[in-house]
Amino acid sequence: MASFGDMFQQLSAISKLAGDKNVQQVMAHPKVQKVLQDPEFQAMIKEKRKKYF
Repeated sequence: MASFGDMFQQLSAISKLAGDKNVQQVMAHPKVQKVLQDPEFQAMIKEKRKKYF
């Protein structure tokens, strides 16, 4: 399980990335959106998330 400090650093990095215009453009790309909506991808993310949270 990740420590609180590690989780805080990850959240901070995600926050910075979310505000980046280039990252926003990539995330809005139709192919990226298609992957994010894929049930297999979502299941994999849920499995990975269980390891950390």
